[in-house]
Amino acid sequence: RSANSSINHAVFKNGTVGVWVDSVAVGSDFALNISNTEISNMSAVGLLSQGGSIKGVNNLFTDCGETCGAFTLGGKIILHLSTFANYWSNGSFRHGASVYVNDWYESLLNRDVFAREIQVPRIVRVMSYIFYVFQKYRGWSIKKQLIG
Repeated sequence: RSANSSINHAVFKNGTVGVWVDSVAVGSDFALNISNTEISNMSAVGLLSQGGSIKGVNNLFTDCGETCGAFTLGGKIILHLSTFANYWSNGSFRHGASVYVNDWYESLLNRDVFAREIQVPRIVRVMSYIFYVFQKYRGWSIKKQLIG
């Protein structure tokens, strides 16, 4: 586990999860700075953040089994000029969104729900085939459109 990691001009293909960032890097500016990188053909998730902080510029996330980008359990996400295009067709249909965002988790012990702040100050010029996120919990329905 590390903090202040950088990925630049890299290609990740044909895996399960392309890059996984979590909340271990507390106190650093960003756990991951990613730029000019392509993540594609992952059977589950291209870019997964669980409470992590990510700063990115000019990236391509494409053709993943579940979702191209999953930003869960809060965190801080800043992505500029990045494309999320999910045209997965490896024998099954993708059922998730191209990009999934949530700011809560449910306790396994007693099923309590806890909120964790997510900061998405700028997702600038992000293009996506389907870029709507739906969250449902106990009858509450939240629809977020993050293109700004």
